[in-house]
Amino acid sequence: MELGAVPKARAKREEESTMDTRGRRVEEEEASLNTRGERVEEETATSISCLPDEVLEYILSLLSPYADMENCALTCSRWLSCCQRVAAQHLQHFWAGLGRAGLVWSCLPGEEAGGGVSKRYSHCAVYCPQRSSMFVFGGCTSTSSTFNDLWELNLSTRSWHRPLSVGA
Repeated sequence: MELGAVPKARAKREEESTMDTRGRRVEEEEASLNTRGERVEEETATSISCLPDEVLEYILSLLSPYADMENCALTCSRWLSCCQRVAAQHLQHFWAGLGRAGLVWSCLPGEEAGGGVSKRYSHCAVYCPQRSSMFVFGGCTSTSSTFNDLWELNLSTRSWHRPLSVGA
């Protein structure tokens, strides 16, 4: 078979696909009409893999930087590098924003052993502006132990204490 030659079976299928129900040849112009007989411009399909990196990075920058970005990074090595560049750009913008805000980070002294509430989740917390305190009630541990306790965090002194709670 010559280079560029079409096999006879394929050529016959292509010829049949341009025939109408009565066996007449349909011209290419007529083939691009919609159901109402109106001419339809054919669109060229473009794959996302044909997009330049700058466009792909812009699209990826609109995603949530958590699970969505992580899942996109697993797609292929090109997307991984684009996701890494987007993450680096987000971090750069974050640090630039901190610099403009004039925030200063400092370490606070750690809590003494046994001086505070234990780690928990599914708790209830409420802020009380009159007392400048936050109250934490109940919750669970990672081993599914449940708490039925009340703790107060004094936000001025940053100290925990367990108030006496009396119910009705």
